[in-house]
Amino acid sequence: MWPARVIIIATHADEAQCGKNQKGEWEMEGKAALVNGLLKTFGADLLIVPHLYIMDANEAASIEMKHLRTMLYEMKNFIVQVRTIGSP
Repeated sequence: MWPARVIIIATHADEAQCGKNQKGEWEMEGKAALVNGLLKTFGADLLIVPHLYIMDANEAASIEMKHLRTMLYEMKNFIVQVRTIGSP
């Protein structure tokens, strides 16, 4: 049995008063500490993507939303590949 895959997503960066960097990506103070804490606490039981996606969920064409879509696509392909290999 495979451990659950977890993607950490902060969806309301606009309401949390996060700022944007020079590339236009949302930034959050304490981002690395949050991810590291989750990895340390749950990393033995869950497959946690070591990236915190920070976005305004209302911006469908944002850079982070595109990165998230790519991550989901890659996860889906991995699952399909494993199921195909493991099928009798």
